[in-house]
Amino acid sequence: DNAGWINASDDIRVNYSNYKEVERVQTTGAFLTVSHDFGLLELTSISAFWKAERFVSLDVDKSPFNSLHITRHPNSDQYSQELRLASSDPSAFRWVAGALFFKQPLEVENFFSFSGTADPRDAGIPQNYHNDARTKAVFAETITDLNSTFSLTVGARYSIDENAFGMTFPLVGIDDITREREDKNVSGRVILNQSIGEDFSLYYSISTGFQGGGYNGGAFGLADIGDGYKPEKLTAYEIGWKSEPLGRRMKVNGALFFYDYEDIQLFSLAATSTGDFSQTIANTRKGRAYGLDLDVKALVTEHLTIAGGV
Repeated sequence: DNAGWINASDDIRVNYSNYKEVERVQTTGAFLTVSHDFGLLELTSISAFWKAERFVSLDVDKSPFNSLHITRHPNSDQYSQELRLASSDPSAFRWVAGALFFKQPLEVENFFSFSGTADPRDAGIPQNYHNDARTKAVFAETITDLNSTFSLTVGARYSIDENAFGMTFPLVGIDDITREREDKNVSGRVILNQSIGEDFSLYYSISTGFQGGGYNGGAFGLADIGDGYKPEKLTAYEIGWKSEPLGRRMKVNGALFFYDYEDIQLFSLAATSTGDFSQTIANTRKGRAYGLDLDVKALVTEHLTIAGGV
């Protein structure tokens, strides 16, 4: 640490913290689903509420000295409402359409102690920030049976993400700054399903995803906040299969996938030229991931099921 102390143990799990680390989490939630079948149409309403409060005390330096101790106290609520209308008739053409509203106000109270008081709450170095996030979206999807072998799924979603951010951190000169941003996106997917017998099917899919932008609540300076970070976007390509061999006593599902990312959101912690440190969430340009996903589930006996995956 900055006092020159070095952990003599070769085991990274061994530390010499002199400040008791505590984590307390309290959550409360409820949801309500109501649906009504009108014959050809079915209307579904899904309402949800979730409240979470957390207290964490951290001895960041893990040494016998009081180099850096932190307490964090985030408090957030979540509200969501979804209305969905779907076709009830099991015909060759099926559809679903709906709208979604999501709101999450977040309040965070942090206290820092640098080479001083053991309990950061006694040090009087606060960092407070809030972020009010809202998402509004509409979506629709259709499933069409092209023939006895192929079916086609086409879906789309239009989203608006809004963030209102504010921070006060007197130690680094941040005095009640505010930022707001709005991100809009259209995403969708196309899936071609191919049935090969009763126990085996293939699918081929292309889909796009979206993770909204935001602001860096862990900022240690105005430069770490900036104009915020941009949305992260994903285009996913997948070829997979679903099977139920051995008289449907097994399920073997798998997929080959390729993910193409744009503006990836990454967290970084780095030292500055002045000897301080900076922690930011920023966008990188591009990224790719590919691989194989495999899930196996077997009914060995009437009372024994084995499942695994890679």
